[in-house]
Amino acid sequence: MPTITIRDLANKAGVSTATVSRVLRNQGPISEKTQQLVMQAASELNYPIPTYGWKNQSTTHRQIGMLIAGIEGGLEHNSFFAEVVMGASSEAERRNIGISIAPLSVNTGTRPAMLRNGNMNGLIIAGVPIPDEQIMALGQQPVPVVFIGRYLDHVPLSYVSPENLEGGRIAALHLKELGHFKIAILSGPPTIKTFNDRLRGAQEVFRDCDEPSRVVLSPTFDEAAGYEAMAGLLDRGEEMTAVLSLSDWMAFGALRCMRERGLRIPEDISMVGFSDLPTAGMIDPPLTTIHVPQRRLGALAVHLVHALLEGDIAGPVGMMVPLTLVERSSTTRVRNL
Repeated sequence: MPTITIRDLANKAGVSTATVSRVLRNQGPISEKTQQLVMQAASELNYPIPTYGWKNQSTTHRQIGMLIAGIEGGLEHNSFFAEVVMGASSEAERRNIGISIAPLSVNTGTRPAMLRNGNMNGLIIAGVPIPDEQIMALGQQPVPVVFIGRYLDHVPLSYVSPENLEGGRIAALHLKELGHFKIAILSGPPTIKTFNDRLRGAQEVFRDCDEPSRVVLSPTFDEAAGYEAMAGLLDRGEEMTAVLSLSDWMAFGALRCMRERGLRIPEDISMVGFSDLPTAGMIDPPLTTIHVPQRRLGALAVHLVHALLEGDIAGPVGMMVPLTLVERSSTTRVRNL
């Protein structure tokens, strides 16, 4: 059975999707006739009608759902989103809002259980990859929805996102300022906007250089992908003085590969990662990387959902979070060749 969205309700009732959303949230002013049209359409289409009314509820009764793709193995296997969840949970507790965390199955035909129950006042979506069709369906829920990350350029959605494009530039500029021009860039799947933005930012810095960057696109962005990408570069005899990995996990794998080949980091090859995972400063050598404020992303997502619920702002709205370089021991000035 196809998923029914608020767009279907709007078409059935002959009103706009914004009007349907206001009726389902009990946010006026809405005429009684319009309310009846929307409720009748919901009844005829078997759309689950939420039992809440924002203006009649105290904040302590509000509940936010948080769905994360790619954590089927649990948050303990994904330190990035474990930090994001901690930030969201702390902010929700500060605001006396309940929060429920669940994995998001990447399946466009299945509506998440927490949405079928109809008791969520707001929703946060995070993780990759998520099919475009599923993103659009999630974005049409009759509650405020905030995405962590940018997913679709052509569809207006509320989001909190790292400045990935600028982060790519910052990482590349660090290497350029150290005299590195023979660069290899390890990136994740080209279907994920996060990596496209990071890669574009890095390539802009080296666009006018005589030495073209060697770009390796991997189907995943885990440690194994970084190891394989680095092994391929070394097996082909590619000349490079530095590697920019657009994922810390890939950087960890690339570093392991280089050590096994007898290369010294950073004396032979400098390495920059991206994310600043909790373990980035603990490996040997400690990794220079781009710091993504993971807890702040989670906290800002809850803040944005709350602001949408209160009517303080009208969605959709986007918030971009600045990124910074954390310089550690894995980079150094280029050696004389």
